[in-house]
Amino acid sequence: MTSAAVARVHIWRKRNPEKVREQKRRALERNPAKIREQQRKASRKYYERNRKRTRAPGQKKVWREIKGQLLTAQGNCCGLCGTNVPGYKHGWHLDADHTVVPVRVRGVLCKTCNTGLGMFRHSAELFIKAAAWVQAVEGGLK
Repeated sequence: MTSAAVARVHIWRKRNPEKVREQKRRALERNPAKIREQQRKASRKYYERNRKRTRAPGQKKVWREIKGQLLTAQGNCCGLCGTNVPGYKHGWHLDADHTVVPVRVRGVLCKTCNTGLGMFRHSAELFIKAAAWVQAVEGGLK
């Protein structure tokens, strides 16, 4: 199949999701074993392609220990705002700089501060601009 034909099929499938669903249902009825085997192969292929992205065995335990040490050093509170409530269902967030190798751990944050840090794309310059803007607006409102 040429790339143009593949593109046409892709467009048709997007425009006709109910027909695609019906085709898949009929194929499954006609030959369930074959379809299940294709699904298993696709699942295995996806797993093999993505398993390198998963953490090494025991790495989670090491990160948990580092998080505990940092949290104790920070006085069992968020490194940014000082709250003692993590805000996450599973506890505190370990903030790390992934742009350097090896990864540099910055500290432990609550959910709110971690989300805010992400919204500012971890940029100190943006934080300074935002702080200046808030001060200017608050000064103008008084």
